[in-house]
Amino acid sequence: MTITISQQSFWELMEEAEETAQHDPCDPLDVTWKYPKQLGYGYYRNIELRPGLEIEICNIRLRDRVILNCPENYNCLEYHFHLFGQHEDKYATVIDKEYAIYGSGCTSKGKIDGAEQKALEVVIYIEPKIFQSFFSNSTEQLTTELQPLVRPIEEECYTRVATLTPTMQNILWQILKCPYLGFTKRMYLEAKAFELVSLALEREIEMRRSERRVSQSLKPGTVERIYQAKTFFIAKFT
Repeated sequence: MTITISQQSFWELMEEAEETAQHDPCDPLDVTWKYPKQLGYGYYRNIELRPGLEIEICNIRLRDRVILNCPENYNCLEYHFHLFGQHEDKYATVIDKEYAIYGSGCTSKGKIDGAEQKALEVVIYIEPKIFQSFFSNSTEQLTTELQPLVRPIEEECYTRVATLTPTMQNILWQILKCPYLGFTKRMYLEAKAFELVSLALEREIEMRRSERRVSQSLKPGTVERIYQAKTFFIAKFT
C-alpha cells in the first residue's frame, strides 16, 4: 500500500501525536515526538544546539510506502546520514550507509519517496551564516570547492550523495548513544556534528578536485556533449 500525503498534513499529524518521554528532561530545546501511528512507529528527536544549528534523529519503521508532497522551499544546509533506510527525491536517492549533502538555496516542488522500511538517520541543519563562519578561510571566503553549497534563494540547491565511511559511522553511533545530559551533552553533540560535517566537506573537496581534473583532461567538444546529454535527461525524466 502507498500513502501520499502533503508536507502540511504530515506535520499536522506530528503535532497531534503524543510527545514522548524526553531523553534530557532538563533541556527544553531537546524535544522528542512519536511518529504518527497512521504511518508507522518510532520517533523524531530534534535538538537545537545553538541558533542556526540543529541535530535531528529519525528512528522509525514505516507501515507502508509513504510519498510526501513538498512545496517549493528555501533550505538551510542539510546533511543526511543514513545508517538504515532510504529515500528518494528530485535531487537525490540515498540508501543504507550513504549520506546526502543539500546546500542552501531553493528546492522546487517535489516528492520524497520512502519505501516500507526501518529508518535510522541523523540530520544536521546549518544556517548559511553559521556554515560560513566555521568553514570560511582566512579571508572569510569559502574555498572554490565549497562555494556551490551556499546559493541565493533564486537558485536550486546543490546536492551530493556519497558512501558513509567507517569513521562517519562510528561518530553517528556516538551521537545516538550520547551518555551526557545538559550543557555537557550540548557541547559533546555540537563537536560531533561539526566533526561529521568536516569529514563530509573534506570528501567534497577531494571529489570536486578530482572531477575538475577529469574535466580538464577532456576535449572541449566532449565536455559540451556531456552537458548536452545531462540537460536532455533532466528535461526528459524530471
